[in-house]
Amino acid sequence: MVMRSYSGHSIWERSPEANAKARRALVELLPLREEIRIYTYPGAMGEDLAKELGFSTTLLGATGPKTKAQDTMAAAQAMLEERVDLLLLREVMALPATSRR
Repeated sequence: MVMRSYSGHSIWERSPEANAKARRALVELLPLREEIRIYTYPGAMGEDLAKELGFSTTLLGATGPKTKAQDTMAAAQAMLEERVDLLLLREVMALPATSRR
């Protein structure tokens, strides 16, 4: 899970309802929690919420204490490389053409 905005600001800071929306999406997946694994970046970029809800997680990278737009791009690229089945984003994010498959 990558939770960032177009502007590169953390959605958690910019949009208070973002965590609630992410939670609602993951709650829908709770019946499948034993069958799926969440590939995410650490902390507020997805790990915290996924673990709180009892999902197994795999961290794909690391961030500093305050995440940046580059962390989002790195996370999206790592997820492409992992060939994840479903990518949950709060907002649509444009990737450079070289990153698209």
